Amino acid sequence: MTRSPCDGTAGQAFCDLHLHTTNSDGLMSPEEVIERAGRAALRVMSISDHSRTTYDAGLEALAAAHGTILLPGLEISTMHHDRKYHVLGYGHGVLDAKVQEFAFRPTAIKNDVYGRVLAGLRAAGTPLPATEDILAGVQEDGPPLHPRKWMLSATLIGRYLARPLDVDPVRAAAVVRERYNAMKSSERDRYVPTERAIAMVRDAGGIPVIAHPFWECHSGRNSWGGVVGDLGRFTAAGLAGVEVSSRHDSPADENRRREAAHRLRLVPFRSSDFHGNGKTAVGQFPMPVEHLIEAADRCGVDIPLHWSGKADDGE
Repeated sequence: MTRSPCDGTAGQAFCDLHLHTTNSDGLMSPEEVIERAGRAALRVMSISDHSRTTYDAGLEALAAAHGTILLPGLEISTMHHDRKYHVLGYGHGVLDAKVQEFAFRPTAIKNDVYGRVLAGLRAAGTPLPATEDILAGVQEDGPPLHPRKWMLSATLIGRYLARPLDVDPVRAAAVVRERYNAMKSSERDRYVPTERAIAMVRDAGGIPVIAHPFWECHSGRNSWGGVVGDLGRFTAAGLAGVEVSSRHDSPADENRRREAAHRLRLVPFRSSDFHGNGKTAVGQFPMPVEHLIEAADRCGVDIPLHWSGKADDGE
């Protein structure tokens, strides 16, 4: 029998709270990601798309039908001084209108620049679909590929630019990226402040967690000491947890990251940061649900861990 990625001690329940869909920059629909979470036997999942929540009653019911609880979540692109951090927010508090508006700002700025790129291409006589059709993935035959998508990208636009330029989509995307880079503002202007994002999620009744905090250490834009120092300041702003293991991190260093989280009194999170691009699988870095409960308790957030759907564990 094939073992689930979340198989473990009998009676243990696991979650994966960092999953992306076609609504932002993932390659699979929300429905496909939910189905994979069910196959991975996840007790709790969260689709933490960039800048907005992928969550509604229909998706919640679909997850329940697969034996999984869907928790609202999102990922916010932030900057602290010159260092990038992604803030994950969990719980119904992140559905707050002010949090949603604040979280969407980085994507709104990117979309505006890509809109100007598209306007320039159209002004030069390049035939392109309407921007909303590009976002939706409109096809000549068949339904739109991703009708709820809200995030433009060079790769996405390149698919539609390839034919009029008579080049392959990769080259077309490079053309778009070159124009985008010439128009974009500074990173500091495109991102929101990390501490403010943490405070807003916490004040709205959500659980703030820093995703893959050490990811910029690989490029030299940050250091171990810099990250640990920043995490200390973020804790004072209300940070509840930190990812200690994901596809961005070396498994060999997980204990070191756990020790840092313990010293900072942060709950250690594990997650796949799944995008459907083959780099990771749903549930590949399973986290015990007890850690989610601990973070929720610290923030005074109620997580409805009732069990419904195809399975019943007696709770």
